[in-house]
Amino acid sequence: MMINWGLVIILLLYIADEMTASHHNRSHVRIVNGKSIHIEQAPWQVSLQYYNRHVCGGSILSSTVIATAAHCVQQFNGKQLSIRAGSTFWKTSGQLVKVKKVTLHPQFTVSPIQNDIAILHLTTPLQFSRAIKSIPIANEAPPHGSFAFVSGWGVMKEGTDLISNNLQYTELKIMNRNFCSDSGYSKHPKVLTEGTLCAAADIATDACQGDSGGPLVAYGKLAGIVSWGIGCARMEYPGVYTDVSYYKDWIQKQLRTRKRSTTAKSTTNELKN
Repeated sequence: MMINWGLVIILLLYIADEMTASHHNRSHVRIVNGKSIHIEQAPWQVSLQYYNRHVCGGSILSSTVIATAAHCVQQFNGKQLSIRAGSTFWKTSGQLVKVKKVTLHPQFTVSPIQNDIAILHLTTPLQFSRAIKSIPIANEAPPHGSFAFVSGWGVMKEGTDLISNNLQYTELKIMNRNFCSDSGYSKHPKVLTEGTLCAAADIATDACQGDSGGPLVAYGKLAGIVSWGIGCARMEYPGVYTDVSYYKDWIQKQLRTRKRSTTAKSTTNELKN
């Protein structure tokens, strides 16, 4: 993946050289101290790929729509990207489908990271199976203390670039933003904005580089999208996630837009025939 060092520098300056939530760090995250799972245990999980190299995770919202983090795709156009679904391994098997269009949240910013969500429209529909399923989005943020799990192919140890070939997961607990603000992030005011939630564990486990854009699932629904954090699995710095429920209206709008586009295309083809 091409590393945007400009974004890294901006973020580091913003939080006094401590934040490692840059595009470089979170776009290569792997689950730290996690466990291997089969794709059928997280069939909504996809690998977002840049010329067939894993860069981020994503979640299936419909057969043609994927949710991910905006910072994962801001520098790419759809033609450069594809997703692999239905495989425990990001390199092989499953279905590899090209991305047709990338839609960033219109108010996405890098410094600080805000509104870190994007929608990917696929060129052809995914064929659903036991290993490929959509996940509903949460209508509200999970309560503080709720159990959730995060999955991905990111690095397994902070400071390395070697990502996992096998899908990993770990269990976390949801933290509300006020509680999270009292953690190590209290040194960095204004980095926790509306539309974010935090999650952490009682042991040193977390999402890391390469897991960005991937799903945080609670109560069987997509509650969060891996966004950023300071380091990986640092007890004083919970992972920060995009709060999916905060953006549900925008997400639903993107889903409706895609559905109308597909319907119009089908009608046009029928008229031609």
